[in-house]
This record gives sequence, C-alpha cells and structure tokens, in this order.
Amino acid sequence: MKNIKQAFFAVILMASASSQALVSDQYVSVSIGKTDYSIDPGILVYPSQTGIRVTVGGHFNKYSAIESSYTNFGSRAQGTITNGFQSGMIEFGIHGFELVFVGVLPLTDKLDLRAKLGIMHWMDENVSGGDQTYGFEFKYSVSDQFDINFEHRIYQFIDEFVTIQADNSMLGVKYHF
Repeated sequence: MKNIKQAFFAVILMASASSQALVSDQYVSVSIGKTDYSIDPGILVYPSQTGIRVTVGGHFNKYSAIESSYTNFGSRAQGTITNGFQSGMIEFGIHGFELVFVGVLPLTDKLDLRAKLGIMHWMDENVSGGDQTYGFEFKYSVSDQFDINFEHRIYQFIDEFVTIQADNSMLGVKYHF
C-alpha cells in the first residue's frame, strides 16, 4: 500500500510539472500559523505548534488553480497516549510536500473563497506516508500583485500504529508574477 501511495504521488508531481505550461497568473506564497493535533487512539498534545508553508501555484482559469507546497508543522510535539490500559509518550515533528487542487468562488472583485483538496507526502524521523488534505482559504487582493490570505486545512497522517489529525490555520502573503 505504501508503494502505491508513493507511485500515485510521483505521478501527480509529474502531471503538476507538465501542467505549468497550462497555468496563468502564477504566484508564490509564504504563510505562518499554528497546528492543533488529535490522535487516535486518544491523546493530549500540547502546546499548539507554530509552522510555516511556502507555496507556488497558478490558475488554470478564474475558477480553478493548482498549488505545490512545502509545509513544516513546527518543532517536535509531545503528548501522552492512553488507550484504557496503557499510557505512553509520543513525539513527532511532521513536515512534507503537497499538491493541492483549488476551486475558486469569487465573492467580490477583491475577495475569494477557495476550496482545497490534495495529497501530502509527509515525513517524520522514522516514518513517512502520503495522505489526504482538505480545507478552505479566504484570499483578499490588496493590489494586482499582492494578496493576504487566511487558510485552514485538515491533514490526516496515517501509519500502522497511529492516526494523527492536524488542524492547521495559517495567515499568509501571496505575490503574483
């Protein structure tokens, strides 16, 4: 299953690279924000981690875009897992590359609501995987070249022992070239 996910991710990246000729209104974005974690089986993770995302993207048309990002969710998070009979410490520091398809709904001439759906190839010290991400973004155009955006995404990092859900909120700046 892991090889299938990696192959799927490689195909998507190749398609993304070849689609660069099809996109217009290309941009780069830098965002900073926080991530809250919940882990199955039950866990308490504290405190929220501060992370950063660097994104490049482009629009196919007024209503759709594609983005490729590197996201680092911050320093290593720690928490305690309890499953009724046992408890133990867990520590992780997830980062990775993602490819996201974006649906754009213009609300006004300066404000857009964007729906995002994609896949992330994530890594920690000893494990990695490819899992889904989804979320939304509000983008406000300050000028023809600069935007301010607020984004919230949900990630699920699944390995053979644990499933981590990360709720990630970021504030960023986009530059169109």
